[in-house]
Amino acid sequence: MLGVTTAELLSSDDREFTPVLLAASRADIARIVGATPDKVRILIEF
Repeated sequence: MLGVTTAELLSSDDREFTPVLLAASRADIARIVGATPDKVRILIEF
């Protein structure tokens, strides 16, 4: 849906999971589902 593969999400390259990346992802998800970013929760389970 967002154009990100599972491999990209699980990759261990030099990219860092930063607050800016989190905010941008939250905004993208909100736009797609017709919500506001403050209503989007991102949960990662290991």
